[in-house]
Amino acid sequence: MMDTQQNSIKGENQDHWLDIFFGIFVNPIRTFNFISDPEIYSASLNALLGSMLAVLTAAVADSCVNLASSAADELISDFLLSVLVDLFAWFVIATFARLLAAVSNKNTSARSCLIVTGWSFIPLILKAPAACLSNVSIFGDFISVAISLWFIVLMLFSFDSLLKFGKLKTLAFVLVLPPCLFFSYVISIIFANKFIIDGFF
Repeated sequence: MMDTQQNSIKGENQDHWLDIFFGIFVNPIRTFNFISDPEIYSASLNALLGSMLAVLTAAVADSCVNLASSAADELISDFLLSVLVDLFAWFVIATFARLLAAVSNKNTSARSCLIVTGWSFIPLILKAPAACLSNVSIFGDFISVAISLWFIVLMLFSFDSLLKFGKLKTLAFVLVLPPCLFFSYVISIIFANKFIIDGFF
């Protein structure tokens, strides 16, 4: 299927959202490698809209799970807030991928990072059905956890397709680097506060 996509898209400005959606379920590694390659998949506005639609659909499904505990007069505001949080998370993840690519001298664009990481949100669409199933069976909770793990694995695949580090090295970067940066930031703030306090008092 992906070979057919590559032949039809190469040299043309076509974006097959349904094929990508299907490919995420059937063969995610090959699909991510396909959409992360600018030579065979153009990072056009149409491609970005397809990825944004995937994130929005997942955000709406995820927000429906959170609305179960919301009061009637807060439904709209909670819904909008939940969707905006997911969109912001997508932007932060794509920015982090772009920064890692820049640091490691990988040739990728911010739009490609948005497109590739956006399709990783596809499993979250199933969060709402899993939440409904959890009300009648304990298996719903297991399915919900499996969906979350699936999302993390797809995010790892998307980073690997953009950075081309290899899966173990990519896993180390994605899981180890953010905590290290966070603790470095906290420690630097502590030392800065100490120097400022010692200097003025």
